[in-house]
Amino acid sequence: MRVGFIGVGAMGSRMAGRLLAAHHEVVVYDRTRESTSPLEQRGAKVAATSRQVAAGADMVFSSVTNDAALEQVMFGLTGLWRALAPGRPLST
Repeated sequence: MRVGFIGVGAMGSRMAGRLLAAHHEVVVYDRTRESTSPLEQRGAKVAATSRQVAAGADMVFSSVTNDAALEQVMFGLTGLWRALAPGRPLST
């Protein structure tokens, strides 16, 4: 399964790490690029935007700091919603 993960700080990095340990293909994005390095070293692919995380992912998780961060990664210019195919649901 290809899993996307947006927000890999204290909580998100641990969850994404578990997905890697379970042998899923994991693509991560964080607004602070340095936060993705430990997961990249463990085999995760790093996306430049949250939109890229969603492209081709079977499932996407997010773990971001606050409502403003969530709005940015979901609905901003490079947000996840722009990668959704017509008819593909967005579940919150």
